[in-house]
Amino acid sequence: DAVLADLDLLTSILTHHVADGSVLSTALSDGMMITTLNGTELTVSIDENGVMIDNAMVTMADIEADNGVVHVIDAVLIPEDGCEDDDSIIAGAFQTLSTCAETISFLMTNYGYSESDACAWDGDMGSGSLFGGMTMFDFCECSCENVPFPIFINELDVYEKEIEMIVDLLGRKVEVVDFNKPYFIIYNDGTVSKSMVVNQ
Repeated sequence: DAVLADLDLLTSILTHHVADGSVLSTALSDGMMITTLNGTELTVSIDENGVMIDNAMVTMADIEADNGVVHVIDAVLIPEDGCEDDDSIIAGAFQTLSTCAETISFLMTNYGYSESDACAWDGDMGSGSLFGGMTMFDFCECSCENVPFPIFINELDVYEKEIEMIVDLLGRKVEVVDFNKPYFIIYNDGTVSKSMVVNQ
């Protein structure tokens, strides 16, 4: 009853059960990560007992519908609250730095970066990006959670793809966008960007 009374929470939970595209069970593999329309991720586990999607067992697979493929599971998938840094990218790029927080502090202390500059850093120290073209905003979700990632609202007009949905950092659908707050923008081709919408 509480979930049904909270439209944002209900939307978050429902879109946490949907991924873009029509994916049959034959395309799934053990350890595969699936990005949902909520912007969250689900983990596929396959063993002798069957197929699990996070904590739910697949009880019936490959039910083809007009707009996709349904896989029936035996539990409700609940999006995790909060954020998570992927420190493995930092640890893989450096010998002496191993976490997002440590790297941001290092850049601010030793190079005079602002926190925003540190989160926007792509790891380029003169010989190309160490992060495969990503910035720290892309994988330091917690450490950069309260740091603005600027995208000017008039730049949205240059996208050929259309915005399908905008959600806040907790996965709640946003109907009215507030300026200077971070959001996940979900496009109609299934891609997601984390952006700060600012008024210019």
